[in-house]
Amino acid sequence: MTSAEMVTDFKLDGSTIQGLIKAINRYCGQLAEEYDFRKSWEYTETAPLPKYLRLFAYAVEGTNEGYYVHIACLVENESRHMSPLYRGLALAKTYSPDSAYALAREASRFLAAAAWN
Repeated sequence: MTSAEMVTDFKLDGSTIQGLIKAINRYCGQLAEEYDFRKSWEYTETAPLPKYLRLFAYAVEGTNEGYYVHIACLVENESRHMSPLYRGLALAKTYSPDSAYALAREASRFLAAAAWN
């Protein structure tokens, strides 16, 4: 990773999901037009970041309005011969596909940099 790509000194090890979300929201600023990243309802405020295989952000079109950016991870399945399990961690909402793409791109940059720290 180049120094220009190292957009944060945030460390994923030992982080909570809420801590990660706060750091991404600070980094991404006002890119989420409707609402910033919010943690998934299935996690508590103090839930640790799961032991993940992959951590990623992606944009999708909503089913009735708006565009969403998800932060998610793949975790190892208890049954090792099965496919990894998807775990949604956070969600943000924008009004346009361009905004959703920009937010997903910046969230991905943040996650990549944080993984290298």
